Amino acid sequence: MAKAEEWEWSDAWVLTAALNCGNPVTLEDLVSVGDMINHAIFDYEEIAPAIDRFERAGLMERNGGKWNLSPAIRASFEPVRRLGFYEQVGAVLERLREIPLQQAPATDRPFSEYDYRSAVARNHARWHRFPCGCLFGVVTALLMVVLHQCLRE
Repeated sequence: MAKAEEWEWSDAWVLTAALNCGNPVTLEDLVSVGDMINHAIFDYEEIAPAIDRFERAGLMERNGGKWNLSPAIRASFEPVRRLGFYEQVGAVLERLREIPLQQAPATDRPFSEYDYRSAVARNHARWHRFPCGCLFGVVTALLMVVLHQCLRE
């Protein structure tokens, strides 16, 4: 008997990234914001299945090479955004576990591994375009942390 599919931590990480992006969400946006949240890049085997599960659960809708989160989904997760980035992932995972996961077989991957690698490369190039790119990234991340702390108060 096959084990029932469950929401995973990496699903929450991907959805947290999407919630902190605009609408529609691009793959490059997800990679960039996911990196900012966890200081790591999603593996293809984390992000592609997560988006597939979101589509099957009705959390995301594919629109060409982009995805939309419905206003209702954004509103239901809005209180989570008041937390720090890493705390958001845990809170999103708790909320995801309240949403039934469709046990249907996985569909085709929502994007190719080539598209994923291209998005990662564009994200890397964005941060390393200038000699001070890494410093700019650190300063930006610190400013985001300060901003989130101010919004929490």
